[in-house]
Amino acid sequence: MKITENKTDLRNISEWGETAIGRRYNIGMWGERRRGYLKNHRPALYNHYQMNMALRQHLEGTQLQAQQLYETLIKQLAEKENITEQLKAKNQLEWVRQMNNIGQRVTEIVYNDIIYK
Repeated sequence: MKITENKTDLRNISEWGETAIGRRYNIGMWGERRRGYLKNHRPALYNHYQMNMALRQHLEGTQLQAQQLYETLIKQLAEKENITEQLKAKNQLEWVRQMNNIGQRVTEIVYNDIIYK
């Protein structure tokens, strides 16, 4: 933010109160879901992040953490439940059904462990 003649230059303020410093944030799907949760269910915390100009940084961190957890759990559960490329080649519909099932379970885990905390 640039101060000129005791006035704030508002052209450098972006949507959520972050200063425009040339850095692009990757909020992503999980970050947007966290933002919605904070805004609707934890407004004091949401306002705290906004006032300290840390909302985008928090959302980017949430996105990275959630995406890593999601990918790790998908791989681990697919391996544990023996869902392989051989199954995919042999019976695609069964493979899709099982992977969708794993995806839904992992999504719930990510919501409960990261998004709703």
